[in-house]
Amino acid sequence: MNHFSPAAFLYILLIALLIVMRNVRPRRIRVKSLWISPTVISALSIYVLVVVPDQTTIWLRTVAGLLGVALGGAFGFFRGKVTPIRTGELPDTIYVDPSLAASLLWVVAFGLRYWIRLSSHQLPILAALTDALILFPPASYVVMYWMLYQKYERLKDDSLSATTSAPEIADR
Repeated sequence: MNHFSPAAFLYILLIALLIVMRNVRPRRIRVKSLWISPTVISALSIYVLVVVPDQTTIWLRTVAGLLGVALGGAFGFFRGKVTPIRTGELPDTIYVDPSLAASLLWVVAFGLRYWIRLSSHQLPILAALTDALILFPPASYVVMYWMLYQKYERLKDDSLSATTSAPEIADR
């Protein structure tokens, strides 16, 4: 029998919902703080994996975790490619469009993991699948935010080269 703390569940759920609420509307992000959201989601996901007792074999958890990270990374790469950004009015800021789907996916994965662990259907493959589900969103966020940073660097380089080039003379 697993022992789950309802207080810990509510604490993590509250943080998860705050993350979802932040991703409802476009927001201005300082480039220096791009690492915060992926770090918080990764830390919470690792916390959930470590704190919850598990009888699943380590090799099955490892394979499922690697699968979740690989698929999440691929999804994050795609999201990073298609997510539009624009530079902000302040130096070193960007505006990022909302990504509610990935945030909700993480909350659903967290809830599904909690439900499977509490249910009587504790097949090892289902428990390992929840590990993959928990690791999918953090991998997606890390790769997506890295892609956003790369886009920002290209935008910054393009704007610098446009301002440092010699002005064209229109009247000859």
